[in-house]
Amino acid sequence: MLKLSGIQLKVKDLVLRNTSNVIPGGYLVLYPYERSHKKYAFDMKPEQEEKMNKKTARFTVTAMLAALTFVLGMTPIGIIPIPPANVTIMHIPVIVGTLVCGLGTGLILGGVFGLTSTIRAFMSPSALVSPLMGVSPLMVIFMSVASRLMIPVVTYLVEKAIKNRYPKTAVAIASACGTITNTILYLGIMLLFYVISGIDSSTVISVIAGVGALNGTCETVAAVIICTPVVIALRKMLKDKI
Repeated sequence: MLKLSGIQLKVKDLVLRNTSNVIPGGYLVLYPYERSHKKYAFDMKPEQEEKMNKKTARFTVTAMLAALTFVLGMTPIGIIPIPPANVTIMHIPVIVGTLVCGLGTGLILGGVFGLTSTIRAFMSPSALVSPLMGVSPLMVIFMSVASRLMIPVVTYLVEKAIKNRYPKTAVAIASACGTITNTILYLGIMLLFYVISGIDSSTVISVIAGVGALNGTCETVAAVIICTPVVIALRKMLKDKI
């Protein structure tokens, strides 16, 4: 039977291996828990701790790149108006996150890119987006999000396919392919929706082609120049940490 008395317990018919805490009268004194002498119940094995640290590091990098993507999307820094469309560098954090942290991180960043693109389309649509906005905002949402989510998929698969054969140029090639995917899908879906909506697409085909050539080239060059050294540096810095 145990009798509670303050922070003391009355001990009767209880066999103790260590009686150093028992005082005359049969009371068991409870001392503060000391980590140096006993192990916490939630202490982890080294491999579990390493896995947890990697998850934390990956989450931190993902959060930072997501914040950067959002800031780029909501400020003139990330979207540069060049009529009749916009040139963007918002795909760069998506590509960097994909190549450094993996496809899961890339999809999250691609979603953030798509969300900010949608917000900007509603706030200040370009000359090419405005006609579709008048027909169906859902088309604009799909166009803005779907093409962005494919950036990390293509980037990841291309780099995975060629990194063993072309280790020195795999990052640059994957960055270029991810960027081109964004340009082709975004403008391609836009043209498809023009046709589906019954809008006269003959007048905008040449414009879309010109925008694709100009914007796509600028965005691809920017991605290769920026992503390649950044990815290589981050991989060295975060080696065995992610």
